Amino acid sequence: MKKNIEFILTEFLPHSAVSCRSAFTLAEVLITLGIIGVVAAMTLPSVINDYRHKEFVVRAKKSASILTNALMAVQAEYGETDYSNIFESKNGEETTDILAKHLKVIKRCRAGEKGCHDSPIKYASPRDNDGSGTAGYWSKNGLSNNWQLVLTDGSIIQITKYSTCKRTFIYNVTDENGNVVTDEEGNIMQAEGVGHSCFDLTVDTNGNKGPNQIGMDVFGIFVDPDGPEKGTRGDLWNILSDEEINVVQYTPGTPVK
Repeated sequence: MKKNIEFILTEFLPHSAVSCRSAFTLAEVLITLGIIGVVAAMTLPSVINDYRHKEFVVRAKKSASILTNALMAVQAEYGETDYSNIFESKNGEETTDILAKHLKVIKRCRAGEKGCHDSPIKYASPRDNDGSGTAGYWSKNGLSNNWQLVLTDGSIIQITKYSTCKRTFIYNVTDENGNVVTDEEGNIMQAEGVGHSCFDLTVDTNGNKGPNQIGMDVFGIFVDPDGPEKGTRGDLWNILSDEEINVVQYTPGTPVK
């Protein structure tokens, strides 16, 4: 008798009527999707951010390798390890020509010429650089203030050549947060410093693409007579060793605390 009942249920009743207890209701499905959506909203931004950071670390390592190899190639070309003996008497254009021979260049721009890197560049963290009390740009003109080389990998290098490898210069005094210090009349305080680099190389690892921020996709290498300084702009050496990027996102023009 029991077998007959099971046969009737299986053969003549709708399948849904037999298995309805094993299916999910619409409400249960919606609740599950809602939970998945909340979890995704909480974790996805972090995952994306970690992926972007790793991408910029990889780009920073690649650019550092390209520039280091180019500098070593220049030493080999001239049979000289002291960069001051190679570049001391050279101007910006001549220095650019020397470096370009050892880089895969697809375009070059003169100082002040548009068409290479024109996108504004932010500091690694918000800082007041003009005494206005608001966060400013490291460079509103991007890398266009000096000679530039666009490479085949999409990175752009700015070459800043100094008149001599050892020199004095005037700089704005800043506090521990990088904000300029002003006197009682509101004038920016200045001091004299000593520079040892023959030239600086500033690279944007992905060209004009964002975020265009020091320490993220923009780094500077100061080339002394005996080689690149490890205290470079944008904590490049820390990124190469620790694979960490430490920047603060901000909007220029907002008040600086």
